[in-house]
Amino acid sequence: MLLGQYLLRMSISAGLIPIVFSLTAFPLSMLLMVPFLHALERRSWLRFITFPLALGTFAIQVYFWGLWAAYCARWSTYWFQLSNGRMLYLILGLGFSLAPILWFERKESEHASSGKNMRLGSGLYGIATALSYIAFIFEPSLADKPYNWILQFLY
Repeated sequence: MLLGQYLLRMSISAGLIPIVFSLTAFPLSMLLMVPFLHALERRSWLRFITFPLALGTFAIQVYFWGLWAAYCARWSTYWFQLSNGRMLYLILGLGFSLAPILWFERKESEHASSGKNMRLGSGLYGIATALSYIAFIFEPSLADKPYNWILQFLY
């Protein structure tokens, strides 16, 4: 019974996270990237100034996926404790933390001409998310400082 409740809750969350990402982090990232892309098209000297903006978009997305990893880690450890230590919840939590990134990678590679660069970016975000999830499982207090402002509303 516990496993069914966990799977239902995490499946709904994993289904909603692409929508949340599309409405929050993606537009903010694209807003930062507009000057960068414009400078690259014109091949002007401004492109060197806009590289920090590209790093800003990377930081926004890493922060967002770290938040998702913290959410998955919190729920997985909660259900892990309720089930008297079944490791299945922790393993499934890792899968749920990576599922939206893999879904985005598949959708982007269907429509992108440069699939190799898309896979590299998705791979980097996937690695960052997996490492964050593992860190938050072993030391949950690591998620408190950067993400507690939103996690307190989600539990």
